[in-house]
Amino acid sequence: MNTASRMESHSEPGEIQVSEAMYFLLKDMYELTPRGAIDVKGKGSMRTWFLSDRASLEPGAQTRMPRKIVQTSWLAAMPSGN
Repeated sequence: MNTASRMESHSEPGEIQVSEAMYFLLKDMYELTPRGAIDVKGKGSMRTWFLSDRASLEPGAQTRMPRKIVQTSWLAAMPSGN
């Protein structure tokens, strides 16, 4: 199963849970509340956050996901399949 499916199945009712990789992509556009590490079947221990609300953005702030995501050192260090 993919990470998105595991985040949904391991979340609390009524919450949107995201992985660390998604946290880094969404943190400037949304308010995210740390949930902490959870044990995810097939993935091991993963740090997760709950999506709380849209962030208070200043005029001119980026409000869309980038078209191309450049691989960074933290992403390169992650095990494949995430």
